[in-house]
Amino acid sequence: MASPAIREIRRLNNAIDAKEVSDVAYKFNSASSGNTDVRIPAEGGNTVLIRSSDMTSLECDWQTLLAILAERKAKPSEDNAKDKPKAKVVQLLHKKRDSYFSYKDIVDSPLCRLLPNGHVVLLDEAARLLHALDREFLQLAQQEQAHDFYAEPFWEQEDLQGFGYQASDKNLCGVNHLGSDDKQFWQIAVCDNIWKSLSNSCIEEGTCYTSKGTCCRHEGRQEFLLERMKSFSMREVVCAGKQDSVMEFRNRSMHFVNKLCERFELDAYYEEANDPFFLESDSEQDKSLNIQVPEIVKFELRLNIYNDRSLSAASFNVHGNFFAQKLDIQHAEGKADVWTSCSAFGIERWVWAILSQHGVDPKKWPKGILALLQGY
Repeated sequence: MASPAIREIRRLNNAIDAKEVSDVAYKFNSASSGNTDVRIPAEGGNTVLIRSSDMTSLECDWQTLLAILAERKAKPSEDNAKDKPKAKVVQLLHKKRDSYFSYKDIVDSPLCRLLPNGHVVLLDEAARLLHALDREFLQLAQQEQAHDFYAEPFWEQEDLQGFGYQASDKNLCGVNHLGSDDKQFWQIAVCDNIWKSLSNSCIEEGTCYTSKGTCCRHEGRQEFLLERMKSFSMREVVCAGKQDSVMEFRNRSMHFVNKLCERFELDAYYEEANDPFFLESDSEQDKSLNIQVPEIVKFELRLNIYNDRSLSAASFNVHGNFFAQKLDIQHAEGKADVWTSCSAFGIERWVWAILSQHGVDPKKWPKGILALLQGY
């Protein structure tokens, strides 16, 4: 949030109970625009300090807060589920448990430290879990005989069209340094630089790469703990080849993750998420391309956490021939059409879900997770 230019103390029609303060603040942070900060006294009450960078955001987010409070008054013990769109659950890996550790349980534990700016620091076993999980995701890369790949974590402006973005895209975070006029953006995903490196080249069937990088994404919401971050760590394993082999790669990736969830005793489910961001361009050049994509572009793995919420912790995408068409990636066999796929893992979200599901006492974690930490 930009430095608040507007500060107001406002009165609520109904007082907030002290026991509700944390939950109300949590819901506001998740639902607000990200341009407004609300300070609620720890003891509760009917006055709040609201700060924002502009009056439009302040009024909009004030209404968001009032809606949250009205919903709690109408149904204080449950979410208003009838207003939520039904997710298309494809496969339930493990049923939901009876209870979860709350975000307050996590940030108050020795494994975390909550900074004044709302960012979270991971310590000891929680920090080691980040590295250990990435090592486990690398097992998929080894299974697929993937080439290791590294590139600087930014995109040039001339890259954007080939990746399916425009410079005006609100999800992009610009790279700014001492007023430089260079038009660069932090990468939103790791795989795009891999496809860029293959531009104007021929690939062998079933070519795979793996890379880990820091990604930045602005989603128009306030960042909150490790649920939604502006910068985060992503491990990707990608594949390029004929349609059938790319689809089989995605199936193998999902099977690999099924086994992980079993070993880590994580309750999770898959959800269809057909949001082909790379097909949003309206340029005449893109319309002239013969873009082909599968019926289901993306599956998301969602890990359940507190407050009847879940986190998208991994995604399994098949881009069809989009990147091959845009970047002129050819198949070594000549006329064969090149399809691409990526399996992506948001590492911090895996850690957060494990803490929510299994708690903050590492001695009580499942054997599969404890075995993962050996050597760290």
